[in-house]
Amino acid sequence: MVLVSLLLLAVSSFNVTNLEGAQTPDVLTLETPSQDVEIHSVSADYNYGADYRLTAGFDNYTQTVYRFLVRFDLPPTPTGETISSVVLKLWGPTPWSYGFPSGETLRACRVTHDWTEGTGKSGTPIQDGATWNEYNYDDDLTSATNNWATPGGDYTLQDSSTVVIPSYPVTWSSLNLTVTNIVKGWTTGAYQNFGFLIKLEDESGNYKGGVFDSREYGQEYGNYSVPKLEITYSGTAAPTPTPEQTTETSDLTPEMLYATAAVAGLIAVAAVALFLAKKQKKQQKTPQG
Repeated sequence: MVLVSLLLLAVSSFNVTNLEGAQTPDVLTLETPSQDVEIHSVSADYNYGADYRLTAGFDNYTQTVYRFLVRFDLPPTPTGETISSVVLKLWGPTPWSYGFPSGETLRACRVTHDWTEGTGKSGTPIQDGATWNEYNYDDDLTSATNNWATPGGDYTLQDSSTVVIPSYPVTWSSLNLTVTNIVKGWTTGAYQNFGFLIKLEDESGNYKGGVFDSREYGQEYGNYSVPKLEITYSGTAAPTPTPEQTTETSDLTPEMLYATAAVAGLIAVAAVALFLAKKQKKQQKTPQG
Protein backbone atom coordinates (compact mmCIF):
# COMPACT_ATOMS: atom_id res chain seq x y z
CA MET A 1 0.00 0.00 0.00
CA VAL A 2 2.94 2.32 0.55
CA LEU A 3 3.93 1.82 -3.11
CA VAL A 4 0.39 2.67 -4.22
CA SER A 5 0.44 5.89 -2.19
CA LEU A 6 3.77 6.97 -3.67
CA LEU A 7 2.61 6.29 -7.22
CA LEU A 8 -0.64 8.18 -6.71
CA LEU A 9 1.31 11.11 -5.25
CA ALA A 10 3.53 11.28 -8.36
CA VAL A 11 0.47 11.31 -10.62
CA SER A 12 -1.39 13.94 -8.57
CA SER A 13 1.61 16.30 -8.47
CA PHE A 14 2.00 16.38 -12.29
CA ASN A 15 0.80 19.63 -13.89
CA VAL A 16 -1.40 18.37 -16.76
CA THR A 17 -1.25 21.68 -18.59
CA ASN A 18 2.38 20.80 -19.42
CA LEU A 19 1.03 18.27 -21.93
CA GLU A 20 -0.03 21.11 -24.23
CA GLY A 21 2.43 21.17 -27.16
CA ALA A 22 3.17 23.96 -29.64
CA GLN A 23 0.41 24.32 -32.21
CA THR A 24 0.92 24.27 -35.93
CA PRO A 25 1.33 27.71 -37.52
CA ASP A 26 -1.85 29.61 -38.37
CA VAL A 27 -2.10 31.33 -41.76
CA LEU A 28 -4.32 34.34 -42.35
CA THR A 29 -4.83 35.63 -45.91
CA LEU A 30 -6.10 39.17 -46.43
CA GLU A 31 -8.05 38.64 -49.64
CA THR A 32 -8.12 42.20 -50.97
CA PRO A 33 -6.38 45.52 -50.36
CA SER A 34 -8.16 48.35 -48.60
CA GLN A 35 -6.71 50.79 -51.17
CA ASP A 36 -4.67 50.60 -54.38
CA VAL A 37 -3.77 53.04 -57.14
CA GLU A 38 -1.59 53.18 -60.24
CA ILE A 39 0.53 56.30 -60.85
CA HIS A 40 2.20 57.49 -64.12
CA SER A 41 5.20 59.75 -64.59
CA VAL A 42 3.77 61.41 -67.73
CA SER A 43 0.14 61.78 -66.62
CA ALA A 44 1.69 63.08 -63.44
CA ASP A 45 -1.30 65.05 -62.18
CA TYR A 46 -4.00 62.47 -62.87
CA ASN A 47 -5.36 59.75 -60.67
CA TYR A 48 -6.30 56.16 -61.62
CA GLY A 49 -7.48 54.91 -58.23
CA ALA A 50 -10.71 53.31 -59.49
CA ASP A 51 -9.13 51.53 -62.47
CA TYR A 52 -9.24 47.73 -62.88
CA ARG A 53 -5.51 47.43 -63.46
CA LEU A 54 -2.26 48.01 -61.57
CA THR A 55 0.85 48.39 -63.72
CA ALA A 56 4.54 48.42 -62.88
CA GLY A 57 6.69 49.06 -65.92
CA PHE A 58 8.32 51.40 -68.41
CA ASP A 59 7.13 52.64 -71.83
CA ASN A 60 10.19 53.69 -73.83
CA TYR A 61 8.03 55.28 -76.56
CA THR A 62 6.45 57.85 -74.23
CA GLN A 63 9.19 57.62 -71.58
CA THR A 64 6.52 56.82 -68.99
CA VAL A 65 7.25 55.06 -65.72
CA TYR A 66 4.37 53.11 -64.14
CA ARG A 67 4.18 52.26 -60.44
CA PHE A 68 1.38 51.35 -58.07
CA LEU A 69 0.56 51.68 -54.37
CA VAL A 70 -1.32 49.05 -52.38
CA ARG A 71 -2.35 49.01 -48.73
CA PHE A 72 -4.00 46.39 -46.48
CA ASP A 73 -5.81 46.94 -43.19
CA LEU A 74 -3.98 44.71 -40.69
CA PRO A 75 -5.76 42.81 -37.89
CA PRO A 76 -4.29 42.68 -34.37
CA THR A 77 -1.78 39.89 -33.82
CA PRO A 78 -3.54 37.04 -31.94
CA THR A 79 -2.72 36.77 -28.24
CA GLY A 80 0.16 34.40 -27.56
CA GLU A 81 1.35 34.35 -31.16
CA THR A 82 3.92 36.21 -33.24
CA ILE A 83 4.27 36.90 -36.95
CA SER A 84 6.76 34.46 -38.47
CA SER A 85 6.39 35.38 -42.14
CA VAL A 86 4.39 37.64 -44.45
CA VAL A 87 4.10 37.30 -48.23
CA LEU A 88 2.65 39.86 -50.63
CA LYS A 89 1.06 37.92 -53.50
CA LEU A 90 0.53 39.60 -56.84
CA TRP A 91 -1.65 37.27 -58.89
CA GLY A 92 -1.67 36.60 -62.60
CA PRO A 93 0.99 38.96 -64.00
CA THR A 94 0.32 39.88 -67.62
CA PRO A 95 3.39 41.03 -69.57
CA TRP A 96 2.87 43.75 -72.13
CA SER A 97 2.37 42.57 -75.70
CA TYR A 98 6.04 42.85 -76.62
CA GLY A 99 9.28 43.50 -74.79
CA PHE A 100 8.39 40.52 -72.59
CA PRO A 101 9.88 41.20 -69.14
CA SER A 102 11.58 37.85 -68.71
CA GLY A 103 14.14 38.26 -65.95
CA GLU A 104 12.94 41.75 -65.00
CA THR A 105 12.91 42.37 -61.24
CA LEU A 106 9.88 43.69 -59.41
CA ARG A 107 10.39 45.38 -56.03
CA ALA A 108 8.00 45.99 -53.10
CA CYS A 109 8.98 48.99 -50.94
CA ARG A 110 7.52 50.49 -47.77
CA VAL A 111 5.67 53.76 -48.39
CA THR A 112 6.66 56.50 -45.92
CA HIS A 113 3.77 58.96 -46.39
CA ASP A 114 0.01 58.62 -46.25
CA TRP A 115 -1.93 58.81 -49.53
CA THR A 116 -5.47 58.77 -50.92
CA GLU A 117 -6.73 56.18 -53.41
CA GLY A 118 -8.79 58.57 -55.59
CA THR A 119 -11.56 57.94 -58.11
CA GLY A 120 -9.96 58.20 -61.59
CA LYS A 121 -9.93 55.53 -64.32
CA SER A 122 -7.79 54.99 -67.40
CA GLY A 123 -10.55 56.24 -69.70
CA THR A 124 -11.53 59.11 -67.42
CA PRO A 125 -8.55 60.13 -65.26
CA ILE A 126 -9.38 62.66 -62.57
CA GLN A 127 -7.30 65.17 -60.66
CA ASP A 128 -7.86 63.80 -57.19
CA GLY A 129 -6.23 61.29 -54.87
CA ALA A 130 -2.68 60.03 -55.32
CA THR A 131 -0.82 61.02 -58.49
CA TRP A 132 2.80 60.88 -59.57
CA ASN A 133 3.33 64.34 -58.10
CA GLU A 134 1.06 64.37 -55.04
CA TYR A 135 -0.14 61.99 -52.33
CA ASN A 136 -3.58 63.66 -52.50
CA TYR A 137 -4.03 65.95 -55.51
CA ASP A 138 -4.40 69.63 -54.71
CA ASP A 139 -2.67 71.84 -57.30
CA ASP A 140 0.00 69.83 -59.17
CA LEU A 141 3.43 71.43 -58.63
CA THR A 142 2.35 75.07 -58.42
CA SER A 143 2.88 74.87 -54.67
CA ALA A 144 4.31 72.43 -52.18
CA THR A 145 0.84 71.53 -50.90
CA ASN A 146 0.33 67.74 -50.78
CA ASN A 147 3.42 67.04 -52.87
CA TRP A 148 5.40 63.86 -52.42
CA ALA A 149 8.92 64.67 -51.21
CA THR A 150 10.04 63.01 -54.46
CA PRO A 151 7.73 62.66 -57.50
CA GLY A 152 6.68 59.05 -57.94
CA GLY A 153 5.92 58.40 -54.28
CA ASP A 154 7.79 58.52 -50.98
CA TYR A 155 9.27 55.15 -50.07
CA THR A 156 12.28 53.47 -48.52
CA LEU A 157 14.31 50.50 -49.71
CA GLN A 158 14.77 49.32 -46.12
CA ASP A 159 13.40 45.76 -45.81
CA SER A 160 12.16 45.90 -49.40
CA SER A 161 11.69 42.66 -51.33
CA THR A 162 12.20 41.58 -54.94
CA VAL A 163 10.96 38.87 -57.28
CA VAL A 164 11.79 38.08 -60.91
CA ILE A 165 8.92 38.33 -63.41
CA PRO A 166 8.68 35.10 -65.42
CA SER A 167 8.88 34.94 -69.19
CA TYR A 168 5.90 35.02 -71.53
CA PRO A 169 3.55 33.18 -71.64
CA VAL A 170 3.03 33.46 -67.90
CA THR A 171 1.58 30.57 -65.92
CA TRP A 172 -1.45 31.60 -63.88
CA SER A 173 0.16 31.89 -60.48
CA SER A 174 1.36 34.50 -58.03
CA LEU A 175 4.54 36.51 -57.73
CA ASN A 176 5.52 36.30 -54.07
CA LEU A 177 7.34 39.10 -52.29
CA THR A 178 8.52 38.49 -48.72
CA VAL A 179 7.57 41.56 -46.66
CA THR A 180 7.84 40.11 -43.14
CA ASN A 181 9.95 42.85 -41.57
CA ILE A 182 7.84 45.64 -43.04
CA VAL A 183 4.59 44.19 -41.66
CA LYS A 184 6.21 43.44 -38.30
CA GLY A 185 7.23 47.09 -38.11
CA TRP A 186 3.65 48.15 -38.74
CA THR A 187 2.19 45.79 -36.12
CA THR A 188 4.71 46.82 -33.45
CA GLY A 189 4.21 50.53 -34.14
CA ALA A 190 7.78 51.09 -35.35
CA TYR A 191 6.26 52.96 -38.27
CA GLN A 192 2.82 53.62 -39.71
CA ASN A 193 1.12 51.41 -42.25
CA PHE A 194 1.07 53.44 -45.47
CA GLY A 195 1.27 50.32 -47.62
CA PHE A 196 3.65 49.17 -50.35
CA LEU A 197 4.96 50.81 -53.50
CA ILE A 198 5.51 48.34 -56.35
CA LYS A 199 7.98 49.24 -59.11
CA LEU A 200 10.39 47.72 -61.59
CA GLU A 201 13.97 47.63 -60.39
CA ASP A 202 15.14 49.01 -63.75
CA GLU A 203 12.76 51.71 -64.98
CA SER A 204 14.57 52.39 -68.26
CA GLY A 205 15.52 50.70 -71.52
CA ASN A 206 12.95 48.77 -73.52
CA TYR A 207 9.16 48.58 -73.37
CA LYS A 208 8.45 46.32 -70.40
CA GLY A 209 6.20 45.80 -67.46
CA GLY A 210 3.64 43.65 -65.68
CA VAL A 211 -0.08 44.29 -65.27
CA PHE A 212 -2.09 43.08 -62.26
CA ASP A 213 -5.75 43.24 -61.28
CA SER A 214 -6.77 45.92 -58.77
CA ARG A 215 -9.25 45.55 -55.94
CA GLU A 216 -11.90 47.19 -58.14
CA TYR A 217 -11.51 44.29 -60.56
CA GLY A 218 -12.04 41.95 -57.62
CA GLN A 219 -15.20 43.76 -56.58
CA GLU A 220 -16.58 43.23 -60.08
CA TYR A 221 -15.31 39.76 -60.94
CA GLY A 222 -14.10 38.16 -57.71
CA ASN A 223 -10.99 38.46 -55.55
CA TYR A 224 -9.02 35.51 -56.92
CA SER A 225 -6.49 37.56 -58.90
CA VAL A 226 -6.20 40.73 -56.80
CA PRO A 227 -3.17 41.40 -54.54
CA LYS A 228 -3.25 39.43 -51.30
CA LEU A 229 -1.30 39.48 -48.05
CA GLU A 230 -0.57 36.09 -46.46
CA ILE A 231 0.40 36.28 -42.77
CA THR A 232 1.76 33.23 -40.95
CA TYR A 233 1.65 33.22 -37.14
CA SER A 234 3.56 30.95 -34.79
CA GLY A 235 3.40 30.37 -31.06
CA THR A 236 1.37 28.45 -28.51
CA ALA A 237 -2.12 29.63 -27.78
CA ALA A 238 -3.17 29.67 -24.12
CA PRO A 239 -4.08 26.08 -23.06
CA THR A 240 -7.50 25.17 -21.66
CA PRO A 241 -7.28 25.65 -17.88
CA THR A 242 -7.11 22.31 -16.03
CA PRO A 243 -7.40 22.04 -12.22
CA GLU A 244 -4.13 21.11 -10.60
CA GLN A 245 -3.88 18.84 -7.55
CA THR A 246 -0.83 20.63 -6.18
CA THR A 247 1.73 23.22 -7.16
CA GLU A 248 4.50 20.61 -7.04
CA THR A 249 5.90 19.26 -10.30
CA SER A 250 7.22 15.86 -11.28
CA ASP A 251 10.46 14.97 -13.01
CA LEU A 252 8.76 12.08 -14.80
CA THR A 253 7.91 12.38 -18.49
CA PRO A 254 4.20 12.35 -19.54
CA GLU A 255 4.63 8.82 -20.94
CA MET A 256 6.11 7.58 -17.63
CA LEU A 257 3.31 9.24 -15.69
CA TYR A 258 0.62 7.60 -17.81
CA ALA A 259 2.28 4.20 -17.31
CA THR A 260 2.65 4.87 -13.58
CA ALA A 261 -1.02 5.76 -13.28
CA ALA A 262 -2.02 2.55 -15.07
CA VAL A 263 0.19 0.42 -12.80
CA ALA A 264 -1.12 2.22 -9.73
CA GLY A 265 -4.67 1.43 -10.80
CA LEU A 266 -3.90 -2.26 -11.26
CA ILE A 267 -2.16 -2.45 -7.86
CA ALA A 268 -5.10 -0.75 -6.19
CA VAL A 269 -7.57 -3.20 -7.76
CA ALA A 270 -5.37 -6.15 -6.74
CA ALA A 271 -5.11 -4.85 -3.20
CA VAL A 272 -8.89 -4.53 -2.88
CA ALA A 273 -9.41 -8.01 -4.32
CA LEU A 274 -6.87 -9.49 -1.89
CA PHE A 275 -8.53 -7.71 1.03
CA LEU A 276 -11.97 -9.04 0.08
CA ALA A 277 -10.61 -12.55 -0.40
CA LYS A 278 -9.00 -12.56 3.04
CA LYS A 279 -12.19 -11.22 4.60
CA GLN A 280 -14.30 -13.94 2.95
CA LYS A 281 -11.85 -16.67 4.05
CA LYS A 282 -11.93 -15.38 7.61
CA GLN A 283 -15.71 -15.43 7.61
CA GLN A 284 -15.69 -19.05 6.42
CA LYS A 285 -13.41 -20.10 9.33
CA THR A 286 -15.56 -18.41 11.99
CA PRO A 287 -17.69 -21.06 13.88
CA GLN A 288 -21.39 -20.73 13.29
CA GLY A 289 -23.49 -20.13 16.42
